[in-house]
This record gives sequence, structure tokens and C-alpha cells, in this order.
Amino acid sequence: MKKSLTILQIRSEFRDNGPGTQSLEIAREMKRRGHNTIFASSGGILADEIKKEFKHIDIPTLAINKRDLVSTIKNIIKIRKILKEENIDVIHGHNAAAAFTAYLASKTVNRKTAITHSVRGMEIREGYQWRNLIYRLYPATFFAVSDFTKQMLIKAGVREDRIINTYNGVDTEKFNVSNCNRNIFRNEIGVSNDTVLIGTVGRVNYNKGQEVLIRAIPYILKKTSNFKVVIVGDGEKLEACKTLAKDLDVEEFVHFTGFRRDIPNIQAALDIYTLASVRGEMFPNSILEAMAMGNPWVASKLSGIPEISENGKNGLLVEPNNCEDLANKLSELIVNESLRKEMGENCIKTIGGKYTIEKVCDAVEYGYLNALRQLM
Repeated sequence: MKKSLTILQIRSEFRDNGPGTQSLEIAREMKRRGHNTIFASSGGILADEIKKEFKHIDIPTLAINKRDLVSTIKNIIKIRKILKEENIDVIHGHNAAAAFTAYLASKTVNRKTAITHSVRGMEIREGYQWRNLIYRLYPATFFAVSDFTKQMLIKAGVREDRIINTYNGVDTEKFNVSNCNRNIFRNEIGVSNDTVLIGTVGRVNYNKGQEVLIRAIPYILKKTSNFKVVIVGDGEKLEACKTLAKDLDVEEFVHFTGFRRDIPNIQAALDIYTLASVRGEMFPNSILEAMAMGNPWVASKLSGIPEISENGKNGLLVEPNNCEDLANKLSELIVNESLRKEMGENCIKTIGGKYTIEKVCDAVEYGYLNALRQLM
């Protein structure tokens, strides 16, 4: 009989983004498998949702802006208490600072606790990659979310036998076009079924490239006007993007929703997904969620994104910051309904074969058990 594990999932804060939502989906699947999960963080927008289903222990000094010697010592003491009182078998870290601090805490406890760490972001800028050396400093089992991530870890000096490719996963019950209403969101924003709806989901910041998408609209209009773009998310560049749409006289082709939580219904309403990121991506959940809905996509050729494309079978790749390239690929899909349908069917097959949360958790669970065996 398989041992029931008590797992501590820890992160500086649990935001409503890939690292946060994946943590929660993994915990839900592990619960279905008979394991117990406890969360610890400084909070974050997703913490309230986590608390509805799981025990969450607040550690305010884990916050990103509290990274100093005094806070680190406090964190070690608090995590040590959690490890002892909750009888933690496995630590599952979701960012380097929190994971390494938890490792230090585990060394103060007379209990064998396995250290695992999901790596969803690494420093890829030239001149800053020395920051990745932290991954060499502790004997964790690393869960790489893409082949690109695995190679970055190896480049940072991590032994290959300590890395497991888990990828990211989708809850295919939640992101399933059969379980969502395509018309709810389209009716809300006044888009007819004949209009091709293009969407992007993510924080409107300096990474996701929403301004690149807006700049691509005039180029798309040279080929077709049967489309509308919806930008889902909030952030520091939202007002600047609205101003840009006005300045380019394309306001009628763009709808800004602000922050939303009903992403499955929004994804169900789309015909094409796009992610024009200029930096920072590793293996975006939003693309996988779009694929689960049968949506083909156009995205920047960055980090692990080409792996999801599978040579254009699921999505089309563009050079980052290239508005014309983005416009040409989007136009190709807008005007070719049969291509959209073919790629959409490929997307659903790919998700079912490789990127469900169940398949991800098969790899994660193996990592937990293997890391524990190595301690024996």
C-alpha cells in the first residue's frame, strides 16, 4: 500500500498566476490520491482560495520585500515549527528563496524531510545568470516545467539525475469547452458568433507584451476586420495600453476586461489565443488552458514555448517584439477557419496525452517518493 504523505507547499506568496494556480491544482490532485497538503506563504491573492480547501500558515516575513538576514532567521524558526508540529514528509518549494529557506529549516529538525522544488522561472538575462547558482546549494529534487528549464538547471550546475521533467498541467474538467458556455462572455462584450475573438490572459506589465499585440492590430486590419481582441488582466501598464489603443485609433477592436477570475468561460469564448510576451516566460499555463479548450495560438518564440508548439501543430511562433510577424500569423488563423479547427483538435489531443494535471502529478508524486527513498 502506498504511503500517505504530508506535504508542505511553500512560496513567498501565492499569486493568481502559474506558480500559484499550479500549486493549488497539484494539492487538489494529491488530496484525491490520499496525501495531505499544508501551505505556507506570506499571503497573496490566491491565499484566500487556498484557505477554503487546505490549511494555510501565514508567514509574513516570507514576503519578497522582507528578504534580509533577520527575516530569514525568523522564517527558519517558523518553518522549523511547522515541520515538527505537522510531521512534514516532503517540502515542495515554488520559488528559490522560500525553498532554500525551508531546506535550512529542515536541517534543524530531527526528522528526514525530502526537499523538492518546482522551477517555473530562472534568470535568463545575460550578466545575471549567476543568480541561478542558488540551485547548486542544496540537494533538492528539481521539477522542471520544460526541457528548456531542465537545460538551464544543468547549465547552472545541477546534476541531471536530480531533475525530473514534470511540465505544467491543466484541470481538463475545469478547462473543457463542453463544461463551459461559449456565449456568456461573448454576449457580455457584444461579440457575435461570426466575429473571430482573439484573447490574451495575464498581468498587464512589462513582460506579457500586450502593447505589442495592440501595435499589431493596424497590420491585421490591412488583411481583415473580422476580429476583436480581448485583453484580460490588470497591472501597471493597463492605462498605457488603453492610451495606445486610442492613439492608434483601434479602440473598437480591443476590449479590456481588467482582473477576472472566470477564465474558463473566457477561454471558451475565444477562437484564437495569443501571448506576445517579450521576456519572462518559461512554460505558460495560459497557453495550455487555451489548448484544453481547443484554441490554436500564436505566441513569442521564448524559453519553453516552442516545445508546446510541436512544430506548428498546436500553435504558431513569432519573434518577440515583432508586431508585423504577430499580425501575419494571427491574420493567417483569422481568415482560415479550417486551419483553426485542425489546430484546435491537435491542441486537445496534445493536452490529453501530455499536459493534464494527473500526468503532471504522476511525475511529481514519483519525485516525492524517490526523494524520500534517497534519505533512507
